[in-house]
Amino acid sequence: MSTGTIQIPVLFDMSGDSVVYGEDATGADFVDSHLQFLLDMTTEANGISLNASDISSAILVADQDTGDNIFFDGDSKGIGIDNLCNRIAKAITRGKLVHIPSIGNFSNSGIPIGGEKYLYNNLGQVQDPGTYTLKYTESGGLTIAYQIWGSSEDTLVYVPGMISHLEAGLEDQDYLAWIRALSKFFRVIIFDKRGQGLSDRDASAPNLEERMDDISSIVKAEKLDQFFLLGLSEGASISLIYAATYPQKVKSVAVFGGTARFTKSDDYRLMPEAKKMKENLLEKWGTGSSGYIFCPQRMPEKQSSFAKLERMVCNPKTLESVLELLTRIDIRASLPDIKLPVLVMHSRDDVAISKLNGRYLADNIPGAKYIEYPNGGHLPWHEERESIIKDLKSFFSETGNENKAVDRSLAT
Repeated sequence: MSTGTIQIPVLFDMSGDSVVYGEDATGADFVDSHLQFLLDMTTEANGISLNASDISSAILVADQDTGDNIFFDGDSKGIGIDNLCNRIAKAITRGKLVHIPSIGNFSNSGIPIGGEKYLYNNLGQVQDPGTYTLKYTESGGLTIAYQIWGSSEDTLVYVPGMISHLEAGLEDQDYLAWIRALSKFFRVIIFDKRGQGLSDRDASAPNLEERMDDISSIVKAEKLDQFFLLGLSEGASISLIYAATYPQKVKSVAVFGGTARFTKSDDYRLMPEAKKMKENLLEKWGTGSSGYIFCPQRMPEKQSSFAKLERMVCNPKTLESVLELLTRIDIRASLPDIKLPVLVMHSRDDVAISKLNGRYLADNIPGAKYIEYPNGGHLPWHEERESIIKDLKSFFSETGNENKAVDRSLAT
């Protein structure tokens, strides 16, 4: 073992009930602050007593020299305390021990920052009773985290944009108000795409098919027969392709701030060149500069919150993979194949994705409806939030009733 490390024997209840730590463990601050907290929560929530025959041991190694990593079985990916707790939660809910990556972001005392909050929420508990439930499912061997808001009989699957973190995003009161307002009319399911937020931090570049697989895994886990789709920014492209691919599942789809292609080409000149897009985001990632792209009208007021969100969403390497995916997205050929009702929404002052891209979508999707808002930037939860929610409610209500009428007709 290298100098400056501690070994912490950790016991996992293989039946999926509990996690405890060994009596001979050192590094008491870390153990007491996090693993004991985890044990207390799981035993209290399940009302169980430990059965020694169900327990198998593992080793966590914490590097106290740098404070960068906690290793499991010699692995040192160092991809965040949220993912450590994500994997622990997965081990508990699936009833078996799984690989646990390392964690970083230590405070000066050597305690991982925000550990208690992540442990609590990543176990699938309700953070704010009556507000949302956090769940997990698998897609292509990766864990996908998702929230469920509201209890309406109408389910709205919400596909977020390039930047998302299910919990960190809730610190933005405008965003929180947006989600809560949507959940008054729909059972909203929103998720962190692979590589981001509370989902597994796979640094490889995903493709559109894998993005759609993430949606399908949630649809399967929640046993959804039909649902509405809402896509924001990158999520708009994913939602439109999903609707074209699985028309029997999707009642109708709405998109905000979307585009058919994310980079400029000889035959599509409505977006910047790929090099410029990468430079705009990668060079200052973690400083909050993306706020000047997504909602410049709220800057610099929101810069510190954007900086925190950027750091929690993903690291620059993962962001580079995400941007690489964006350079490959081109759904123009599929737009005529979308036979479902589509609502295209865009802000007139969107500097991230010009309104001309929204108009292009509406012009090339058969029967699509287009609404343009006077301001609000690239995000729907600011100045025009109430108008957008009203339009979504009206659109989904109208198209949902049409689907019910068709179903009744077929039944007779």
